[in-house]
Amino acid sequence: MYKNVDDAYYDLCGKLLLAPHVGNTYELLNVKIQIADLTNPIVSIRDISIPYLFGELLWYFRGSNRLEFISKFSSFWNHLSDDGHTCNSAYGYIIFHKYGFDQLRKIIDLLRHDPTSRRAVINLNVPNEKVIETKDEPCTVSIQFILRDNKVHCTVYMRSNDIWFGFPYDVAFFTELQRIVALNLSAEMGTYTHMVGSLHLYDRDEAKVRSIVDLPIYKSIKVDMTKFHMSIPRLIEAIRKIDGDPKQILLEKLREFDIIKENDNGSKEV
Repeated sequence: MYKNVDDAYYDLCGKLLLAPHVGNTYELLNVKIQIADLTNPIVSIRDISIPYLFGELLWYFRGSNRLEFISKFSSFWNHLSDDGHTCNSAYGYIIFHKYGFDQLRKIIDLLRHDPTSRRAVINLNVPNEKVIETKDEPCTVSIQFILRDNKVHCTVYMRSNDIWFGFPYDVAFFTELQRIVALNLSAEMGTYTHMVGSLHLYDRDEAKVRSIVDLPIYKSIKVDMTKFHMSIPRLIEAIRKIDGDPKQILLEKLREFDIIKENDNGSKEV
């Protein structure tokens, strides 16, 4: 059990640097971590891209699979598209629209109906006849929510997770879903459990991860997610209409709407 996401991230980075080398990655198999304190689920011991993080969250919570928006923040998603226009492995699209109903709303209703249910599962990766040919295959298999003693616990299983570009941003989104479920059930946040078949570190990111292990730099980021959700239409409109760098525009709006507050705390011993 890790106290917080920073402790988990630091430990995983150190273990990956000592892990077996497979292809162009260092890889750990069948990794399981559990985090107790989700007060701030954003990794703060590295240079997390706040504009990308919130750009991705906007994309997810819009339920979109169109590349037009997310490609303003990273070209990464373009490489996962089969048609050059959409990415059907976008989590928000799968959760809110792909199957003709809102999976998140359904599991909230389920837990209201039966608080002891073990069926509150969001399915993201399903049988795919074109699994060999496609580039567009979700990394996450499922997200389960369990309500016990008025606490919502969340368990995520991923087939594959990249420690640099994936893990920090994935955990921020998944724990936000957990927070939404807890709020709707008037419950508290329980533990977050993250299980990965293949957790890996790409060779290209080795030096960056090693620098974190050698000397983590803490940058405390306070986030008001309630204000974020209330501001989603205004944030999207600002990015669409205003000329300039969308990352900078989003960062300015996040500060203007009092959604984020950043504080540099410098390096600390871990």
